[in-house]
Amino acid sequence: MTEPLLRIDQLRVRFDTPEGVVHAVNDVSFQVGAGETLAIVGESGCGKSVTALSILRLLPSPPARLAGGSIRFQGQELTSLGETALRQLRGDRIGMVFQEPMTSLNPVLTIGRRLTEGLRRHHGLSRRAARERVLALLERVQIPDPSRRLDQYPHELSGGMRQRVMIAIAVACAPSLLIADEPTTALDVTIQAQVLDLIGELCEAMGTAVILVTHDLGVVGDVADRVVVMYAGRVVEDAAVDDLFSRPLHPYTQGLFAARPNLTPTVAGQRARLTEIPGMVPSLRAGVTGCAFAPRCRAATAQCRAQTPLLRPFDSSGHAVACHHAGGDA
Repeated sequence: MTEPLLRIDQLRVRFDTPEGVVHAVNDVSFQVGAGETLAIVGESGCGKSVTALSILRLLPSPPARLAGGSIRFQGQELTSLGETALRQLRGDRIGMVFQEPMTSLNPVLTIGRRLTEGLRRHHGLSRRAARERVLALLERVQIPDPSRRLDQYPHELSGGMRQRVMIAIAVACAPSLLIADEPTTALDVTIQAQVLDLIGELCEAMGTAVILVTHDLGVVGDVADRVVVMYAGRVVEDAAVDDLFSRPLHPYTQGLFAARPNLTPTVAGQRARLTEIPGMVPSLRAGVTGCAFAPRCRAATAQCRAQTPLLRPFDSSGHAVACHHAGGDA
């Protein structure tokens, strides 16, 4: 079998805090193929962003530290890569769109300076050649009057335009992998759709693989090829998007789907009440014994509370789930 573009095996990330060690990511494993769009979903605090930022080692250390595991990109181990080699990788072969467009751009640098920086550093372009390239890039991300925008500062742009600039920066060097960490946060619904369409169009044209971190299942169904579901720092399900939507196997995934708003009126003419997942996410400041979802799961047994389920293939389709009683009705 060919080597995947990105392969993560048994990744573990810890945060050392005055209150104790936070086990933010625990034995996370998945892979991304060339040109594939992988969505990582789950509620806030489940480890999605920490996993994404760990790929490029962008977490502040301290308090964050890599406690184990492997991250291989194009056959190269990133966990042991030196800082100089990492800087060559960031923004060139791997691009990143950060979560908050309002604060992700340096407020003292013009849009033109920020856009040309990566092209000049990684591709050795002259100032004039880099400027011509970014003008074409701004047109491609549908920013009007791009020549005027180059001399503007981030505070002079709307949130949607800032995120378009962030996307332009991330894809300027035609990366093999784009990591988009909740790229539509703080944007209105119309702009969200435009930004996601733009990412999809650009990456399809360049053959770029995408890791999309999100909590929006509607977005996942529209853009993803495969889905990884995370809970309490662990992967609990990994499947092709159509397979996951048609037969979610883990009780947590089933709960996420059940909690989606249903706009179809009932027989009485009223909308059905939202289904909620009872209980709370466990604290990650201590190791969790057994299945982390067991306290919230109606199908939990003594085995679930005592033994941590491993992520295993459920069938020959490649659908994997970490549950002792996968496929049951939770």
